[in-house]
Amino acid sequence: MVNALSSREVLTMILEEGDSLKTVGESYTLTQREQFIINLFHFMTRSVFELKAVHADPNPGNFAFRPDGTIVMYDFGCIKRLPDNIVDAYHRVVSAGLEQDWATVDAALHDLGARIRNSRPVADDFYASWQPIVLKPFLREEPFNFASSTIHKAVMGKSTEMFQHLDQFKPPVETLYLDRMVSGHYWTLVALGAPAALGPLLREHLGAYPRAA
Repeated sequence: MVNALSSREVLTMILEEGDSLKTVGESYTLTQREQFIINLFHFMTRSVFELKAVHADPNPGNFAFRPDGTIVMYDFGCIKRLPDNIVDAYHRVVSAGLEQDWATVDAALHDLGARIRNSRPVADDFYASWQPIVLKPFLREEPFNFASSTIHKAVMGKSTEMFQHLDQFKPPVETLYLDRMVSGHYWTLVALGAPAALGPLLREHLGAYPRAA
């Protein structure tokens, strides 16, 4: 917004140009698309662990891309702030998941509101079976190729199993918009279709979190 040219009745804005996700997929080099994946991942992790607020409308139409690696964001009508305790618990879930510390994962999921209080215990094997699916891009130092990602198919393949645990889990209200950002941008990363080493970047952000041990 241009304050000097705006009033109660008039809103003056500037044009921030960029290419659509479709154009990027068709015209940009693999190296450029890899940089977009890295920049978008930095944006997501910094939003959660530094700003504690998320741009919760990951529609591809709300983002544009420039050849220098810049990502332009539009439409800030759905910005959601995250309480400190929720960010802390989310940090613990991800960190413990990487380390296969299932007791901490379970405790942090309780704090997130994803586990039903006083329900039967969850076996470690259940959490262990999900780790190579939801954390697959982050488990190795090598680049993960989003062009051939089948994470979404693996998640759908376990949907029947989840029905056996409806008495133990529930959708956490506090992370609704955070989950919306993550799941929405998963498809952006797939559409960008490039390999990127995100494991070291995730550990960097987790380690830099102010409340990390």
